[in-house]
Amino acid sequence: MGAVYKNFNDFMTQEREAIISKWFHLMIDEYPDETVRAIKKEKDQFSNPVGHKIYKGIEEVYNMLLEKKDVQEINPLFDDLIRVKAVQDFAPSKAMGFIFVLKKIVRGHLEDKNQSEADYLGGLKQLDEKVENLGLKGFDIYTECRNKIYQLKVDELNRNYKMMQRATLGRNAEGIKKD
Repeated sequence: MGAVYKNFNDFMTQEREAIISKWFHLMIDEYPDETVRAIKKEKDQFSNPVGHKIYKGIEEVYNMLLEKKDVQEINPLFDDLIRVKAVQDFAPSKAMGFIFVLKKIVRGHLEDKNQSEADYLGGLKQLDEKVENLGLKGFDIYTECRNKIYQLKVDELNRNYKMMQRATLGRNAEGIKKD
């Protein structure tokens, strides 16, 4: 028989480090092998800012999910985590999928600890609800960031086009004066 937990929240609190670690490793495994090695090897926030943001972000998401707060009150670390994902070249489903995989991780960890899901149905239902709401909020942030990136690209193209027009007009004006 596995460890005894008073309730689901007790399970989530006692198993916090193990669940966060598994979640972190699943997230970084989405990156190329060389990046994964660097993220796992380097723990310093200055040498490995992306890995640090990811770890701190999921740690804060986990804390938000344990608290009785409404997940609509987004924490800056969660916002940063989504922004990191938005600027990288992941499909939206890949970039945001990390939020939803937590439900599987928790259920798998319950099983690993010989705990029956039936004993924690209320807590699992609340977790599922919070994760889904958080995922929706994350998609909003992700979409906002991607739109801003696309707008910056459009603005840059427009600036380049105007510079080329001025350069072309300048050359044409010089040609007209010489004749």
